[in-house]
Amino acid sequence: MKRIEISDISIISVISVICDSDLISVICDSNLISVICDSDLISVICDSDNQHSGNANATIHVIHFKMIEHKTRLLLLLFITLLLFSSCKQPVRTPISYELPKGYTGWVTVRYEKKNAPALEKEQGKYHIKISPDGFAETSSPVENGWAEDEYYWMDGNNKFVLPQYTNDKTSMIHAGSYSSPSYQTFVKLDTLEIGKEVVLYDGSRVTKLDNVGGVSYKSGRFLLFRFYVSSQLEDIWDFANKKLPAVPKEHELW
Repeated sequence: MKRIEISDISIISVISVICDSDLISVICDSNLISVICDSDLISVICDSDNQHSGNANATIHVIHFKMIEHKTRLLLLLFITLLLFSSCKQPVRTPISYELPKGYTGWVTVRYEKKNAPALEKEQGKYHIKISPDGFAETSSPVENGWAEDEYYWMDGNNKFVLPQYTNDKTSMIHAGSYSSPSYQTFVKLDTLEIGKEVVLYDGSRVTKLDNVGGVSYKSGRFLLFRFYVSSQLEDIWDFANKKLPAVPKEHELW
């Protein structure tokens, strides 16, 4: 695997290009552009309409380019990246240091905008989130939009053990990190709603009861949850996600 980094403040802060046998990925500030290379076709997938690239309501743009020679892939990729960076640029957020109990493995969930929880405080340019022994943390702060290089640690007193993520050999101890909105049932009971009347919930989500047999229209709101999984050792990223990743327990879906 080859990794090429280009820094040019006048254009974009950092472009990170990762080339593999059949996949090229570009990180453009806070967006991930996936560039899938076939023998004679290159496809660029870019989310440019939302503040979170994982948003279920995102508009995804797919652009195809015919290739002439295999060796021109990287040069064409860099050209495409520079061409698209203006629509893919997002703010850089404050990095987060996730501090877990020594030896903890399993699902971790951070709940945001919890009224009685402490606000996140910046220390040496980072937020430090301490995870409880049962895998949870809560803060009254909102989710901060943008991209950053977060860090994950097992803590043993003042000693830190780094939990690697996305190594050069495509292994990681951190898996399935994602932001999400809680279920609308967190905020309202369906049987209390009037059929056909849209209701805006706390997180900005919108729900409309369609009938009396469970029909509902739902549009998610802002993110209130961040969740990831910690494995006990380095695992192949794709193999673990497809074959070994445990289901999310119900308590980790609650806000």
